[in-house]
Amino acid sequence: MQNVSIFGAALRAVRVRSNGLAALGLLVLAAILGFAAPVARADVPADIVLSPPIAVGTNPPCGVAIHGANVYVTDCSNSVNVINAATNTVEASITDPSFNDPISIAITANGEFAYVANWFGNSVSVINLTTNTVVKTINVGNNPDSLILSPDGNYVYVSNNASDTVSVIDTATNTVASTVPVGYGPWGLAITPDGNYVYVTNNVTGAVSVIDTALALTTPASAVNTITGLPATGSSNFLSGVAIANGYAYVTSSPENTVGVIDLATNQIVGTIAVPDASGIAITPDGKFAYVTNDGNPGIVSVIDLSSNTIVNTLNVGTGAYGIAVTPDGNFVYVGNSNNNMGGTSNTSNTVTVIARGTASGPAITANLPAGYVGTSYRSNLVAENLSSPAFSLAPNSTPLPDGLTLNADGSLTGTPTTPGSYTFTATVTGTDNGLSTTVSQQFTIVVRTGTPPPPSTATAAPVPTLGDMALALLGLLLACGAALRLRRR
Repeated sequence: MQNVSIFGAALRAVRVRSNGLAALGLLVLAAILGFAAPVARADVPADIVLSPPIAVGTNPPCGVAIHGANVYVTDCSNSVNVINAATNTVEASITDPSFNDPISIAITANGEFAYVANWFGNSVSVINLTTNTVVKTINVGNNPDSLILSPDGNYVYVSNNASDTVSVIDTATNTVASTVPVGYGPWGLAITPDGNYVYVTNNVTGAVSVIDTALALTTPASAVNTITGLPATGSSNFLSGVAIANGYAYVTSSPENTVGVIDLATNQIVGTIAVPDASGIAITPDGKFAYVTNDGNPGIVSVIDLSSNTIVNTLNVGTGAYGIAVTPDGNFVYVGNSNNNMGGTSNTSNTVTVIARGTASGPAITANLPAGYVGTSYRSNLVAENLSSPAFSLAPNSTPLPDGLTLNADGSLTGTPTTPGSYTFTATVTGTDNGLSTTVSQQFTIVVRTGTPPPPSTATAAPVPTLGDMALALLGLLLACGAALRLRRR
């Protein structure tokens, strides 16, 4: 209150009546206050891997889909598990004789029905989600893999991997309305927001087929264009997941360790993002971030900032991570793990990992790592924010630290580097956030140079003015302006 009274006294003493002088005073005040304002940290994900993961039985989880308060997970054997997203527990298991390696699932926008692709059954099962019973089985091509609904809900598109086709199911009649020939080994599917085009990854030819959905119903043989040129070498042409956002299609390739970027306006490949073992992909509702499963051992999820097409976070999940979905509100990500092996402890139960999405206010790792010099002792620190009892380690999937350096449990990086170069590594911290066991991972880079380190700076930083100092400065400025105004009036 003292500082406020100083400002009030200054204004009363001057009794400014000039609009121009008042504007000047406000600008000066804003500039002074702005000088002292703290700088906000960038809005980057501070995601939390919730622990423990959700056990979903003895069969590997494959497809993941979300509607309302429920998460639906196919188990690649003979059932669909229903997870209550409020409690993250399995509350039901749907079984039916038509299920034969149910590999993927899509849910209608109204939440009334789910469509399940049966890999070995060469069929799609239709589930009434009110009763959790199968009401129709639709024969499609051989080894159906992925499904996607049109934005208006009128059609379901199904990729038939061994038939090299895409089936188009009319949801009003639950019958196949058309069969479209595509590339060799169709796998992932994505549809443009206007519903005009379906993008199909082909896991043998390494190409992407683009289906004109209007022509697919009338002249399916002429409904497809092909995009080639994505990274592929030898027999490793496997293209897997695909997702669409912001006018681009993002295509994953596990053997090539990439996510290809296609401009939908031109259907040209405009870039690639290096992502290890890139498999499944899901994009947040705001279109800002892509979450990509890396189905290696250990399994991880890479978080891509789509504004820069760079990885901004790496999260440890379960081994064989593949199926992935983001909740409609963007707050959580669910990942199906065909096998879980977290924290060095083997657990053969198949699980679903839940990632709680956050921003700068959540748990995070921060650091400003200076360059190191060969043969010179090095010390710096990683800091855990908003996390109690933090314990740091190098992530299991991380590339090594510079030779001679060690990341200690307290977050300190110590040692004497021996080899020059630029080293990017992933640090992990485990701690407690509001009583919840939390693990956060973040990438950092250390540059190691040769030569002699520069001497430490002896410059003394200028003191930061207090609010009282700024108030007195403003008082003097306003008094001077008032004096000038009185002189003009004489």
